[in-house]
Amino acid sequence: MQKKYSIQIFVIFIFTFFVFLPKNSYANEPKVWFTPEENWEFRSKLTISDGSALLGRSISISGDYAIVGALDAAYIFRREGIDWIEEERLLPSDGAGCGWMLGCPVSISGDYAVVGASDSAYVFKREGERWIEQIKLTIDDKWADFGKSVLISGSYVFIGAPEDILFHGAIYIFKRNGTSWEEKDKLIPYSNDEMYFGQSIAISGNYLVYNLRRRGIAFHL
Repeated sequence: MQKKYSIQIFVIFIFTFFVFLPKNSYANEPKVWFTPEENWEFRSKLTISDGSALLGRSISISGDYAIVGALDAAYIFRREGIDWIEEERLLPSDGAGCGWMLGCPVSISGDYAVVGASDSAYVFKREGERWIEQIKLTIDDKWADFGKSVLISGSYVFIGAPEDILFHGAIYIFKRNGTSWEEKDKLIPYSNDEMYFGQSIAISGNYLVYNLRRRGIAFHL
């Protein structure tokens, strides 16, 4: 009898938590840590001026710049000494949103940043203190979940489409050529048993790592 009573109390508590949750309670507070030698030291908490929800769903750092994904937007931060200052809010020029409740995937490399949106991805380029939208990347398949994950490294952009090819998934590779970005390759699962290929991507040198459901796989580029 006591077990039944405990379960009822637990359910009521969870229901109450979500019903009365404040509007901005889903907003995260990304933090910056620094390691001079062996120990990591806390340096800064990243906050934004407009209180956008889900800040920190996706984050990336390159040199003195960091990009943080939030709900339907991304934010650029610039390091000034030990502080990180909000520099700009990145929004697609056509008003497209992420389309996911978890917020926008983001990545940054040097003077370029990429933000995933619903069935697309946007490349921004830093010009002085401004970040200017350079191009919108798309594919023909509108049911592929293209843009669910993004990664930029040097002159290459990698974009995951985990529902492409009947949910087997794919990763699209774009290469920068001057001011344009050209689709160069499409990576697909090595086995028909694999599902949701490209939900998450990471790269170092000539090696790319992606995740599948319950495990990760490495590619040599």
